[in-house]
Amino acid sequence: MSESLEGRVIYLVRHGETLANIGNYVQGLDDPLSPHGELQAEKLGERAQNLEFSKLISSDTVRAKSTAGMIAKRTGHVLETSPLLRELATPTSLKGVLRESEEHKKYTDFCDVNLFKDMHYEDEENFNDFNERGVKALEYLESLPDDKILVVTHGLFLRVIIGTCLTKKNLTPEIWGLFYRGLRTQNTGLTVMRHENGFWHMYTWNDHAHLG
Repeated sequence: MSESLEGRVIYLVRHGETLANIGNYVQGLDDPLSPHGELQAEKLGERAQNLEFSKLISSDTVRAKSTAGMIAKRTGHVLETSPLLRELATPTSLKGVLRESEEHKKYTDFCDVNLFKDMHYEDEENFNDFNERGVKALEYLESLPDDKILVVTHGLFLRVIIGTCLTKKNLTPEIWGLFYRGLRTQNTGLTVMRHENGFWHMYTWNDHAHLG
């Protein structure tokens, strides 16, 4: 069955499972897919053959490009990348640190307390930075002449894009907190947004039927 919608559509995909996802440690730009993540990406590529889109774009991280590469291999699209679609930037000092460690807990505690403030723990992105990049990313996607675009990105950034779409680029820390805690994503899950009458509408959230 062809999965097709009329008008302007963005298909949003989270990358495949990574070794860092399995090990539960903080990722950098070059963390690779796990063997299972590669299999997930292959299955997503098979499904993407039934999606109608003219442009394929991914985050420039290794895990996103590897996932998108599996799609390009199946569909024949030329892959483009953009740093605008990267995951939330965490402190450089925490790269490779276990998420259950005391070191990482200090950072998450700081984020919980200072969510509504324009403050930084180190060199990470705070809400204001992340939100600003989300707006730029959406404006970039909206500026493209292609009506249907498939985007491979990351779990948190996917939620920021969704929040930016549904609030008409007026995402607040309060709303972001609800999206962050309330929405969950499966690796290679498919989210579909369609633009109509001045609004973005969500048609599908995190559909991972292709994983069986």
